[in-house]
Amino acid sequence: MILFPLTYLYRFFFFLDQTFTKKKEIPKSILISIGNLSVGGTGKTPFTIFLIEFLRCVTELPVCVLSRGYKGINSNKGMRVELDSISKLCGDEPLLIKKSHPNVEVIIGKNRYESFLRYSNFIDQKKIILLDDGFQHHALKRNYDFVLIDSSSLLGNGYTLPYGLLREPIDSVKRAHSIVFTKYSQNYSEQVENLKAKLIPINPSLKFFYMYFTPMYLKNRDGHIVEIQRLKGKALCVFSGIGNFQSLKNTIQSFEPSEVKYITFPDHYFFSQEEVDDIIQANLDKQVVCTEKDFVKFLPWIFNQKIYEKIYFLVMQTKLEPENLFKMELQALLQRFS
Repeated sequence: MILFPLTYLYRFFFFLDQTFTKKKEIPKSILISIGNLSVGGTGKTPFTIFLIEFLRCVTELPVCVLSRGYKGINSNKGMRVELDSISKLCGDEPLLIKKSHPNVEVIIGKNRYESFLRYSNFIDQKKIILLDDGFQHHALKRNYDFVLIDSSSLLGNGYTLPYGLLREPIDSVKRAHSIVFTKYSQNYSEQVENLKAKLIPINPSLKFFYMYFTPMYLKNRDGHIVEIQRLKGKALCVFSGIGNFQSLKNTIQSFEPSEVKYITFPDHYFFSQEEVDDIIQANLDKQVVCTEKDFVKFLPWIFNQKIYEKIYFLVMQTKLEPENLFKMELQALLQRFS
């Protein structure tokens, strides 16, 4: 309860930042923000990758992703992310987006406006800009706001930091255009519907979408694939540094392994080669598994030794419903721009 009064102090400073930060506009662009209300992993990167795939089906406009590059060494000065970039410099999520869509421009920088002007090749032409983790980024004007909510944890106790998990109060959804309930399953349907009933009076024009993550297979550095059904009854070692490890555990348990050794690290953790060596050596009798977000951090050295072929990352398929409504929303947005 000591933290309870501090939540109002946090809200006061957040209000000042929101009110007095001058919003800049990037010309000749549609700016789509992808954000959330709470701290922790809500699936913004998989949604961003899915959104890029969808946009490429409905428009030929170039796409640029602007990210802070959280935990990346070059976050302050900014950089353009290339296929051979190192995650320690640019951050794990921007590199994963670049690897997933090599033709998409990915730029990081704490000052996203200045980083865009410095590193983008699309300054003077029409473009679509995806603002990663952008709902609380008040420095840029946007045309559309997606707010992602983890279906398993929703909005916690409903309070802002530090007493709760929210970055801003629930009524801030009045600024949003769509809510995406991520990691959705029928197990969460009742609690999701209850939250929807609370959000609709705040913003009756909200559109609601449901994002499913389906595990496809495991894959290693050489492209070797292990089908999910082959993991039943097998011993696994799962290590990861992600925002919501419980969600990964739920997925792993659905494979029905004989036993699982879990090793958790902080979100965006940068593994040393020695740490990964120790994990492999201590689990030679198990299938070693991580997430794709973790795996991109190993790329500078993953091909150095044969033993690293034992590391497999989990490949997930993203599905969004209702897809027709999602398509209509994007097409309406693009038509206003044309």
